[in-house]
Amino acid sequence: MSDHPTPSARARALVAGAYDTHVHVAPDVMARRIDDLDLAYRCAEVGLAGFVLKSHYVATAERAAVVRKVVPEVDVLGAITPSA
Repeated sequence: MSDHPTPSARARALVAGAYDTHVHVAPDVMARRIDDLDLAYRCAEVGLAGFVLKSHYVATAERAAVVRKVVPEVDVLGAITPSA
């Protein structure tokens, strides 16, 4: 059983075709719930257009390019998030 609530059909409809613009995924220096490929498959499954990979430590553009090649129906971009 998931610790997260299941979104309603209305909530899913509201975000259909949207992007998540700030996602930290595994592998990382700390534990993350999902990796970039599994997230891309999940986005395709629920109708999200794509997401932006973020890291405080490494560039993610290369990872994003690989994910786009494996899951071409999901647009994945890479970015670096500066640490405060």
